[in-house]
Amino acid sequence: MAIRSAANSVDVAICEDIVVASTFASVRPPGEEWSRFWETEPNGMVVTAGETGVLDQEAFGLIPTLSVDPGQEPGTELTVVFVPDAGNATINGIFQIPESGFSEERWLQVDGTETSSACNS
Repeated sequence: MAIRSAANSVDVAICEDIVVASTFASVRPPGEEWSRFWETEPNGMVVTAGETGVLDQEAFGLIPTLSVDPGQEPGTELTVVFVPDAGNATINGIFQIPESGFSEERWLQVDGTETSSACNS
């Protein structure tokens, strides 16, 4: 999984196939508590490795029940969780927006590196 800035939201890339039961994303600005900024109801949607979706709309065909601007201040932490329908492990990641800012061109990986490709094999 990788993320990048998408105007007032977050673009997420899923790097492995999953049948999604539900999903949510949370944000924690520096010095604050975690709060959800995007979530969906159970769906059973199939997401294929390499797909991307912006978390302010029907990402991956999942209809959000909550969608607010997560903020993109350096040091802010974002967590994105995809809970499987069955037979898969949960796909999740905790990301920290770098001091240099949140890029719309480069993908932020869980380890903090930025890459031109979302899903590096």
